[in-house]
Parts: sequence; structure tokens; C-alpha cells
Amino acid sequence: MSRYMLLGTIAVTVTLFVWQAVSNAALPWHGAAMRELPAASVQALHNGLPGNGLYFAKQGILAAVHTTPDLADRTQQMGMPLARQVVIDILAALVLGLAVLRLPRAGALATGVTLALAALAVSGILALSDWNWYGYPLGYELPNVIDLTIQGFIAGFVFGWALRRIAPTPEQATARVGVPV
Repeated sequence: MSRYMLLGTIAVTVTLFVWQAVSNAALPWHGAAMRELPAASVQALHNGLPGNGLYFAKQGILAAVHTTPDLADRTQQMGMPLARQVVIDILAALVLGLAVLRLPRAGALATGVTLALAALAVSGILALSDWNWYGYPLGYELPNVIDLTIQGFIAGFVFGWALRRIAPTPEQATARVGVPV
């Protein structure tokens, strides 16, 4: 693995993780469209469904169920989700770093805008398809699109900065060593 990919992946992973912490814990936008289920509904779902999973009813009900046998407060169990998120961010950073290497060399801002536009398209397709086909609230999906677009910009900006600082162009490499590439 090149120095650019190693250092860029680490830097992007850290910056994405920090942004995701702010976006999911400090900003109210992801939970704004959610409503808490009444305790009786929680107990009925827990008793009436065979296990965790994604359930639907033809009448327009869609439920993602991920409970513990004792119905413990899942918001207090963050260790494993945080660890998994780091792995997800590492894998995403690796893929995005490879994509940036295929782009023409540009500055951090231009690379950030390029990945933001790609993220906007992909997240728009995914989120708006969930709104269209499964009835997810638009107020839930639009913050996801915006959030992922911001993450695309952050990743592109950091990789663009790293590429200009860490991985010299062939011309810069020649000038440093004095040997044609």
C-alpha cells in the first residue's frame, strides 16, 4: 500500500468518524422525523415477531426490529456499533482513495466537490428510492442525503489534500531526485 493510501485512509477514516459523531449525536436532524413507540407497542412487537429483522405489512407498515431478549435500552449499548463504524469507514476510505487516484490531479477543494457530487447522486438514489418504494418519511431521508454528501466532500477534501502533499506528481518526483520518471 502506498504512503498516500495508508495516510490518506487513516486521515479520512478519522475525519469521517468525527463528522459522523457530530452528525448523529449532536445534530438533531436524523431523529427529527422519528417518533418513539409507546411501551405497549414495543412489547407487542417483541412478543409477536419471531426475532430481529425487517418486517412489513401490505397496509403500509415497515418496521426494523433489533432488540435484546430483555428489551434493554439500545441507546446505551454503543461499543459494538462504534467499532463496526470504524471498520465501515476504513473500507469506505480505501474505496474512495482508489477512486481519487483515478481522477485527474486537482486541489483539495475540487476533489472534495467531485466526491460530494458523487455522494449526492448515490445517496439520492438510495434514500429517495426508500422514500418512493417503502414510504420512509422524506424528512428522514433528506438529512441522510445531505449528511452523505457532506461526508463525500470531507473524504474528497482530505484525500485531495493528501494526494497533493504526500504523493508527488511524476514531474515533482523527477525534480526532487533529478532522474527522469
